[in-house]
Amino acid sequence: MNRSKKVGLRAFVGLLLAGVAIIATAVACGDGEDRPGVVVVEESGTVSVSGTGTGTGTGTATGTGTGTGTGADIGLSFFDGREDYTPVSNVVPHASITLDMGEISSLLDAARAGEPVDWAAITSLYESGKNSVKSDGSTRSLAGYATSESVLEQFPGGTNLDDVVRIGLTGSWNGRSIDDLTRRQIVNKGLQAVLYGKILQEMSAARAKLLDGNTDDASGAPHNVDEGWAFYVGAPGEENSFPYSLSSTARKREGNFGLQGKVDAPLEQALAEVLAASRNGNLTSFDAGVEKVRSYLNTIFYLATLRYAQEVADDENEGARSQHLAEGWAFFQSIYPTVRSASGSAGQIVGDHFSGDPAVAVSSAAVDRVYSALNQEVVIRALGIPEDVRVTSPDQLQ
Repeated sequence: MNRSKKVGLRAFVGLLLAGVAIIATAVACGDGEDRPGVVVVEESGTVSVSGTGTGTGTGTATGTGTGTGTGADIGLSFFDGREDYTPVSNVVPHASITLDMGEISSLLDAARAGEPVDWAAITSLYESGKNSVKSDGSTRSLAGYATSESVLEQFPGGTNLDDVVRIGLTGSWNGRSIDDLTRRQIVNKGLQAVLYGKILQEMSAARAKLLDGNTDDASGAPHNVDEGWAFYVGAPGEENSFPYSLSSTARKREGNFGLQGKVDAPLEQALAEVLAASRNGNLTSFDAGVEKVRSYLNTIFYLATLRYAQEVADDENEGARSQHLAEGWAFFQSIYPTVRSASGSAGQIVGDHFSGDPAVAVSSAAVDRVYSALNQEVVIRALGIPEDVRVTSPDQLQ
């Protein structure tokens, strides 16, 4: 359906009914991953509306129904502009955790201006959270997800997500101190790895509920699928840009390699397939859809790793090289366990590439080794990279 054409009136009515307070703010992310403005939303886990809802009668009802709620009571207007997936439960609060990422990124922008970075404020946002409020008034936090056992289980062989982020927060990497611009890149990309793990964790939680026969939209498997989708698309920004999200990163990587339309939309469509299967109890279709989701998520980080493998070779000074080494390394952490499990040599080659001394220039031969390593057939199969988005040469960068 084309919700974007209805955004004016529908968004106003929906937000009025739901009591959502939206404040536009301008925040940007920086070189390589600059993003436009983002809105700040205060939203509780349960939304009350007037009219006929899923409660009794025609009075006030909550937006936690089983597929019969209105767009207002599950916050559909919040996601106007997304065409490939329609949630069936209220996941506005979950998507709003990307607003924490937006605020963190805004604070990190001080480094780009050569000003002191408020690392204490950034650490507090990471550890305590702010914008994603639960129904009991407590807040979800990115650190909570980074240290969650169920999230870490999504990385075969282990990736300590919290350790990755804290390298940026503390400024110590590979036994050396790193500047604020380099720290900024590790924090921003490390948080995207957290979202990657959280999305896959929600798919696992949905499957467990599906096995128990719980297909209720508001509390069963469909709600967990909705949550995974919300963590993927994030909160909206200016002109429905959804800037602080893996969805935005997917579109950027598509553009880097001339692959427009081949990652972001297919990933959302795969999530829609998973949602449909979770509602009708079809475990076979559910599992097939989740594999597509996993494949396209891996593709985002596969493309990002390949992009920055070349970027560091193009850099002509130590400062730029330090930042791009950090970006590539942090992006690679999401798929490193899978790559290493498939091919220890491939994992070693790519890991070494991004752990080099930024004072030393990177050769084109080193870049070619990374491309060859990530395109080993055993690695491609393990990551599930679709045939039409495989990149075998840096010449494909645009």
